[in-house]
Amino acid sequence: MKLKAFHRNLFLVALSLIFSVQAHAQANMTAAKWQADLRYLQEVVNTERSNLFHKVTSAEFNRAVSELHVKIPQMQRHEIIVGLARLVAMFRIGHTVLPLQVWEHDPDPKIAFHRFPVLVYLFSDGVYVRSAKEQYREAVGGRVVRLGKLPIDQALEAVRPVVHYENEQGFKSEVPYFLGCPEVLHATGVIDDLKRAPLVIEKDGKEQTVWLQAEEGGLFPGMYGIVNLGEGWVDARQFANAPTPLWLKDLQRNYFYEYLPDSKTMYVRHSQVQNESDETIAAFFQRIFKFVDENEVEKFVLDLRLNSGGNNYLNRPIIVGLIQAGKINQSGRLFTIIGRRTFSAAQNLTNEIEKYTETVFVGEPTSENVNFYGDVVRKTLPNSGLRVFLSHLWWQNLDPRDTREWTSPQIAVDMTVDDYRNNRDPVMEAILHYTPQPSLTERLKALFIKGNAPEARKQAFSYRADPHNRFDNVEDKINRLGYDLMNESNLDAALEAFRLNVELYPNSANCYDSLAECYWKRGDLSAAIQHYEKAITLDTNGSVAANSEQMLKQIRAQAQSANKK
Repeated sequence: MKLKAFHRNLFLVALSLIFSVQAHAQANMTAAKWQADLRYLQEVVNTERSNLFHKVTSAEFNRAVSELHVKIPQMQRHEIIVGLARLVAMFRIGHTVLPLQVWEHDPDPKIAFHRFPVLVYLFSDGVYVRSAKEQYREAVGGRVVRLGKLPIDQALEAVRPVVHYENEQGFKSEVPYFLGCPEVLHATGVIDDLKRAPLVIEKDGKEQTVWLQAEEGGLFPGMYGIVNLGEGWVDARQFANAPTPLWLKDLQRNYFYEYLPDSKTMYVRHSQVQNESDETIAAFFQRIFKFVDENEVEKFVLDLRLNSGGNNYLNRPIIVGLIQAGKINQSGRLFTIIGRRTFSAAQNLTNEIEKYTETVFVGEPTSENVNFYGDVVRKTLPNSGLRVFLSHLWWQNLDPRDTREWTSPQIAVDMTVDDYRNNRDPVMEAILHYTPQPSLTERLKALFIKGNAPEARKQAFSYRADPHNRFDNVEDKINRLGYDLMNESNLDAALEAFRLNVELYPNSANCYDSLAECYWKRGDLSAAIQHYEKAITLDTNGSVAANSEQMLKQIRAQAQSANKK
């Protein structure tokens, strides 16, 4: 025991010396050294990682580098680091990041940023304090009105440039940690004091101000963005009367299942694409599909809403098992829950499920583009020692022309703060009450063929107004329906479909372009010209305008030829 204690003390002394050397190196960082680090980052990006110019141009990036370079001599240390993080976040590639690590298990001592021990969450009905340390108990469950000098909406936008994300869902997932970092808030103009800040909340109909005190960064007090109940932290659902919902059970396990006999539903939560020490993903899902085969299972739910990735080579047993499970691989029987944390290897899994199964996606959109840059290379800035992670590998599970910013749910379901604090899961409720119905396009097609355009219009507007369908690409579906009807030589029905789309989306150039084409096929050149011209005014220099202009040349040549005859 004494020998172990000696070794442990020796290790702590060595670690202390390392931190001391790192702190000394950081203390000796001059403006010129920071500028050299900045130029190093610029050189690496431009010469080694040109793939990062995916959503931002090299000119935009280099201009931002030059602007930061000029400002560095007048900036404080934390402002420079936040400025570097902002540069890396410009690429809008979720894996590409200069991590500030305020809530990490092993914070980087070279950054040494602090945190306010309060975590907010962007619920559908507002920004609320979901969790906090015990001393801020009165803030938990309160709607955030103001943080520091700014109303919460402005505070969110102030820190946005520093947050690494690919789409709005990724921003919602990541921004709570940035709102809890004093250095980020100060550098972005949200607060004036690095040590304390006012948080104004509304609770029980009254506004109150809670003064937050900065503390050292450290271990996140839970998993998957959910704090452990107790352990010095208070959570909004801590005093709920209802039992813990399935999606929050046994969070210490990467995967968990429960059979619901009343509805004959098999629920499986898969929260990390990593094997457990005592059971692999393959073995776990082998057990799951064996249970499905041997028991009455009418619905199967795979919950990926907490899954932010891992090793996507471990996804295969899940996909193969779902494909082979004919009993559940049917529309209306197989459901996949997705959300703002569904990312990286979990996005790969989502893509494969979409491609090979009959699943119905439920919940929120994912936080990753369907095709995306993933795996990273780590670069260390030579003077400060800060680490930057730059994506380099293109993952393309789906069609190369598929530019969707996320996988969207067919049934969109949000969570309110009352849902959360009362342990209610509206996503599972939607699944358990789901009844299969003909698709919108199936219903519209039947109505158009019957000549009942008014009823089709009524159903289309009602469908689009339903919040459950708000992520459904209705415009694209009706457009494809119109072309299907044209290809079937049912021009009258096709015309009604395209007219409906123009009414639903009056600012869409593509809707007018498609309607013009249908008029042209019907021989109404005047109406075709009118609608192609409208498409051009809506798109100006875009690809739709280019197509419309080309079609107009052909129509006018056709009209000129007809006049000569």
